[in-house]
Amino acid sequence: MKNKFIIVLFVMFIYCQKKPIDKATNTIKQNIELKGEGMLNGLKIQSIQMEDSTTFKVKYTFTNPFNKVMRMTNRFYLNTLLDTIKSKEDLRTEVMSEGEYRTVFENKKFLKKLNR
Repeated sequence: MKNKFIIVLFVMFIYCQKKPIDKATNTIKQNIELKGEGMLNGLKIQSIQMEDSTTFKVKYTFTNPFNKVMRMTNRFYLNTLLDTIKSKEDLRTEVMSEGEYRTVFENKKFLKKLNR
């Protein structure tokens, strides 16, 4: 009986744990909102890609204070608990113009990796 209780408790513990991608998504979204100081309207994470256990490539959109829709792609480096961002690398910044995204900034190292 005691063993069954321990097994049930263990299963519940595992089941209730957040997936790493979910923890990272929450941390990253909170960081973007804080850095935007409430000026980013309609923030939406379009995609998040786990590159390794602590590195995530994130594409997100928002409307800036000048009423322009922006799309940014960044690489976030988190700590092992996925609750703190250690650093961020800007990969691409785009602005919506005439119904399509136009590149404003592009990291040259990122561009080389895409062309491999």
